[in-house]
Amino acid sequence: MKWDDKALKTEVREKARRKLIRAAATVERECKKSMLSGSQGRSIIATKESSRQYTRTKKKKTHWSSPPGEPPHVDTGRLRASVTWALSEGNQQGNQIVGPAQAGDQVEAPDRDVARIIAVIGTNVDYAKALEFGFLPRGLKARPYLRPALKRATAKIRYLFAHE
Repeated sequence: MKWDDKALKTEVREKARRKLIRAAATVERECKKSMLSGSQGRSIIATKESSRQYTRTKKKKTHWSSPPGEPPHVDTGRLRASVTWALSEGNQQGNQIVGPAQAGDQVEAPDRDVARIIAVIGTNVDYAKALEFGFLPRGLKARPYLRPALKRATAKIRYLFAHE
């Protein structure tokens, strides 16, 4: 039997790549699942005291904002639809981005590193950072959605890498 170092490295890298893709998709799914519609009654009953109700001018639709500290409620669906992931595989030729993120999505590619495969989960929506971390000049308190999604998905990701 001959030791084939290159074949072994390729197999290990491919397994890690597949698991990382599944992990990124899991975080994306958790993130999108956490965003409720601002017009859904079930999410509003418990949060009326800490939410703000307003009417959208174009559609005359009533919307309840999410309370601070909770993921944002969906109004137009733009933020939820924009959450995606990209995978970067560093090598001598540079990063190769694969995944649902398209060229126009502007999900930043991770820094180039020869020995790493990196997943980035994010959005290109301009107000996403203000919702995730808050924006004090406008009095907007944080309504995190990505960090809690990663936290909720951590056990699934650990299981994925340990058992499959």
